[in-house]
Amino acid sequence: MVTNLAAALAAHGKDVLVIDEQHGAGSVSELAGVQDAGKFSAVMSGHRALQDAVTRTSYGFSLIPASRDERIVHDAAQTRALLDVRPTSC
Repeated sequence: MVTNLAAALAAHGKDVLVIDEQHGAGSVSELAGVQDAGKFSAVMSGHRALQDAVTRTSYGFSLIPASRDERIVHDAAQTRALLDVRPTSC
């Protein structure tokens, strides 16, 4: 469902970033062929730039795998601050 919505929004010219918390079968990352876990954590810890961690999918939207365990250690303010910096190269 998330994949379809993200693809539809992207097809209508919207800039879409999916933060995928699911693992394995049925995850957006698996459906899009993105298998680089740990990206979100690396961005949040400052070891990787957001632009380098986000993958543009063949469906037209951007994706960053972020397991719940990776995401939950960061508070909402940290995540909001990260997403307020909009990458231009993705």
